[in-house]
Amino acid sequence: VASCPLRAFEAEKLLVGGSLTAEGSLTRIENTAQVAAKLAKPMDNTDMTLGFRKKMVTQFVAETIKEVLK
Repeated sequence: VASCPLRAFEAEKLLVGGSLTAEGSLTRIENTAQVAAKLAKPMDNTDMTLGFRKKMVTQFVAETIKEVLK
């Protein structure tokens, strides 16, 4: 969430190596989503609160990773 696309390099590093389908992968996915969300800078010109939109970044990243793994 920003005025331009952001690449979350630190989050990417968390996904490299190891299995995302093994036990404990959900925690790894959630941690990755939280790291990616730290970079998000929601704009204050849309509906809902900044906190809500920041929280949604975590949800969207986690759900996207899970969808890719299907």
